[in-house]
Amino acid sequence: MGQRMKLEWKLTSLHLAHFLMALLIPFLLTAMLSCMKAGPQKEDLGPEVTLDQVNAALTKQAGRGSFDNLKVGQYLLFADTRRIENGDTTISLGGRLIEVLDRQDTTDQARFTLRVTNSERMLDGTFENTVSEDALWLTKVSASGMKFPTPLSPANAKSILHINGDPNPIDQGSTEPRIAFYHLKESDSTIPAPPTMAARANCSGLPNCQIPVHYIQFEIVTYPDPSNTDSYTKVAVDLAFSTLTPLLPMGVDVFDQLSGLLVEKCQSTYVPVDDRSVYVRDCETIDDFSN
Repeated sequence: MGQRMKLEWKLTSLHLAHFLMALLIPFLLTAMLSCMKAGPQKEDLGPEVTLDQVNAALTKQAGRGSFDNLKVGQYLLFADTRRIENGDTTISLGGRLIEVLDRQDTTDQARFTLRVTNSERMLDGTFENTVSEDALWLTKVSASGMKFPTPLSPANAKSILHINGDPNPIDQGSTEPRIAFYHLKESDSTIPAPPTMAARANCSGLPNCQIPVHYIQFEIVTYPDPSNTDSYTKVAVDLAFSTLTPLLPMGVDVFDQLSGLLVEKCQSTYVPVDDRSVYVRDCETIDDFSN
């Protein structure tokens, strides 16, 4: 079986283990969870932090990325999962495979072609696969070094709120909602090697079978009516960055531009279902990669 077929099989098999359990989730619950919106709540949010502070933390991590070792054959494989009520089992939402297909050099540029294969879980429990190609043109600055063709833009409030793929996360109505940030913190930690990599000889070369990461965590609070601080929605965001994995930027979204440097992206919130709130946590986590 060729490398491409193995990777495609891995992408498909990400969700097979959880497929039967996913069928047990009621259709209405699945539809409601897809928007990741929380109901009214009241708690001590603590001191507010500014968007500039959040942007500064993200921009610092973006600056750690490097294209020095970018080459044909590299790939990243991410798994998208959902956990409900802190359960022991996660539901597969699909995955994403990013591959470096081609490189063409000019005097001052290296032009790469990336293939992106997305697997997305539909509301009926089936999975839909789409394949596209992205061009990545990098300006050469030395024999080995490269730089982004244009600077990475800091994340703004709207792009952060779109992190879960919800195209319209806020029902603004006639009043412009207020977006605030809380509990910004950073820390260094490790995450275990994905099972696929851990099963290979010498844990695929990962020291101690771990991936060292730098976490940025914060909460986004949206007040639909800025004059009413008792009613709001809150999403907790956890981002893990690593320099062990290849940086393969794609698309225009600030987080897609950090693919590979950003190895785990999670958001969690409480979703109103009938007469109670259900805790939901969605994550996109590195499942395999090749340097």
